[in-house]
Amino acid sequence: MNLLTLDFGNTNAKAALFRHGEMKESGLLADVPSWLKKHSLTFGEVQAVLAQVKPYDKELETLEHQGLLIDRIKTYWRGEKFAGLKVNYAQTLGEDRLVAAYWAKKNLTGATLLIGAGTYFTIDVVSDGLEGGYIMPGLKLLGEDLAQGAQLQGPTFETIAKDLLTGQDLPHDTLTALNGPVIAYAALIQKLLIRWSPAQVVVSGGQCVVVEGWLKTLTPSLPLHVRPDLVHYALSDWYQRNIVG
Repeated sequence: MNLLTLDFGNTNAKAALFRHGEMKESGLLADVPSWLKKHSLTFGEVQAVLAQVKPYDKELETLEHQGLLIDRIKTYWRGEKFAGLKVNYAQTLGEDRLVAAYWAKKNLTGATLLIGAGTYFTIDVVSDGLEGGYIMPGLKLLGEDLAQGAQLQGPTFETIAKDLLTGQDLPHDTLTALNGPVIAYAALIQKLLIRWSPAQVVVSGGQCVVVEGWLKTLTPSLPLHVRPDLVHYALSDWYQRNIVG
């Protein structure tokens, strides 16, 4: 089976091409025609599944006019349940977070802390179902905002000492002080780790490597899964289980 997974996020419309369950390509939606040509496929020979946060109506209409059949997550999202997953959240929940939670419940054992490090920074708890979570500015947005001050250089949020992450020490220079917001993020992650005792943490999104560094400092013994393309794999998994059967 040939499947296109479409992730229409806050910043970009992204896509991935799966063939027989294996990801062959991933990138921007604009890359899809070149992928199909490379693999000798037409739009009519490919199925698609869409998780949508921001509308890209013009792009979507173009795909459909070219013969692409698209299953939309929103069609199957019933509020309190999604494909058997209990959802303790209003139906305004982003479809990317929804399918990621579904993937965690189906593929991992025990409670999971899901961290999405993209345009926005999300932290969700999956236990009996999706229990709820937080949304905060993403690291890129934070860095750009903090760089607005006179004579300030935007922080990268990468190398932060353990005593700073845990609140045992205070910053003693301006560049270190600018890491303050993510120290607060780390404190919230710690709180959730204590409250829910997850069996693992899953990190996705474009800044997942930065967050991986914090977590290795905070919880070196806790299993950590770094999945930059988690939404695409989650969409593929959901499609295989619920549409293909």
